[in-house]
Amino acid sequence: MKKTINDLYEEACDLKEIARTDINNTGTYVEAANTFNKAAGVLSKEIETEKDVKNQLIKMAFSSYYFYEETSCLSALNYQNQDINSTRRYIQKGQKWLNTAISSIEKIIGNCELNESELIKFRSHKALWEYLQKNDSVFENAAIAKEAWKNENFLDSLDYYRLAAEKSKELISTVEKLVNDDHIDPKYLRIASGNYIGMMTNVSSCLAQINYQKALKSTDQKQVNKLCKILLSYLLDAYRSANNAYEINPEWQQYLDGCIVMENNIKVFLQDNLNNWSNIYEENHSDKELLKFMKQVNRKAINKIEIEKKLIDFPIVKYWSIGSFYVLLFLTIVGSVYFLVTNIASFWKFIISIVAIETLFLIIGVFILRSTGLLSEVNFFKVIKLALENQFRIIRSKTKDDEKGQ
Repeated sequence: MKKTINDLYEEACDLKEIARTDINNTGTYVEAANTFNKAAGVLSKEIETEKDVKNQLIKMAFSSYYFYEETSCLSALNYQNQDINSTRRYIQKGQKWLNTAISSIEKIIGNCELNESELIKFRSHKALWEYLQKNDSVFENAAIAKEAWKNENFLDSLDYYRLAAEKSKELISTVEKLVNDDHIDPKYLRIASGNYIGMMTNVSSCLAQINYQKALKSTDQKQVNKLCKILLSYLLDAYRSANNAYEINPEWQQYLDGCIVMENNIKVFLQDNLNNWSNIYEENHSDKELLKFMKQVNRKAINKIEIEKKLIDFPIVKYWSIGSFYVLLFLTIVGSVYFLVTNIASFWKFIISIVAIETLFLIIGVFILRSTGLLSEVNFFKVIKLALENQFRIIRSKTKDDEKGQ
């Protein structure tokens, strides 16, 4: 039985979907492209014998769209095979077919007599095709970025991925409106949202590579440490973006592959910077995902760092480590004062020494509170001032009482 144009179109769409969602089945793109070509060819021949203007325009619009779908399959295939020049050539060829399709449908809407259902249908087709035009513009920028990445030109790759990400973000709002107006399938919103986050994953990957290359070339250790810190942050950003992209569009295997690649990159970075884990932990101790990776790389090392951190933060240990210095200082002062008192026989000097010891003891206590973070800088000076004022107020009161007694 001879297949109808609709049969050919539906078969081609099924084949394209198989190839799109399974990277191990990309060869099916060729079969899909050939089937789209057959459907377009049948319609193109019918145009020659069609006398009705409206039907001519309809067949022109859909034959052009089917030819576009053929080029779309071939551009996707070449992109997977990393033949970027062929990818761009098919994208640009497809844009011309879409222009023809949209132009024909605009003539149908503007010049032909249509009932309500026909008008809705043709407007929906026009909306979808205009979306595909914008999406292909994103795709072409991503293809250029991929070629630059392949050639290790990471700055150019960054520029084009950023451009693709910006266009992807704008496209989301367009798709939302089209979905809400029932012009296109909701799956396009999922795809557009996943594409945007996927592009942001690539942006973070480029930034990570740029900082990695700089760190390799730098001879300044401080600069290297700073670049490594930045590198780790971009690796984590890329990992999280890939995860988010996969959550939004789980049918796209490349997002899951990206998660695995980014996770491996983070672990390699951690393994290469094992000596710097104390600083990494200090700056990222609240990042549960990073701590998980650190434990997977070297559980003993991270456990040791965590124990040391807990000991330092434990109040008794913290107070002892800080207070021991002040205790030593206090004993030194007391010893010095005792030496002076025992060698200089003077009652008033002895009294002054006792007062000095007591005042110093108060000030040392304030210093301990300030060092442990329990006292702000402003309150620190207020407490010292208050301690001194009260100390000398007591001395003055004692002197006055003595005078009265006499």
